[in-house]
Amino acid sequence: MLRESTNVSNMALHLGGITDIGIDTAIPGAAELIALTDAVVLADHEELEIARSALSELLGVAGTVRVIAVAANFMMLNIIMDTLGTRPGDNYVLLAQELGIGHTLTN
Repeated sequence: MLRESTNVSNMALHLGGITDIGIDTAIPGAAELIALTDAVVLADHEELEIARSALSELLGVAGTVRVIAVAANFMMLNIIMDTLGTRPGDNYVLLAQELGIGHTLTN
């Protein structure tokens, strides 16, 4: 979805930056999105408020709500697929490798 969105927008995309802070993803707001994700995953309530404020500053409240809703939907889908025992297809294995996490994923 992110890749297609950047293709339609004629934006450069460097997925490695999602897992490696030394790589610029070239996505506007990526640092704020990653900070929000980290705060949620780590259950760091103090950092969550800081990250949410920074994202709201960048995207506005409505944009921030949409971003969180999309992330929550992906998480829900991921949980469902894991529960069903569904394995990723070859294209997802390649994507995981591009993200630098390919060693953790097999189909």
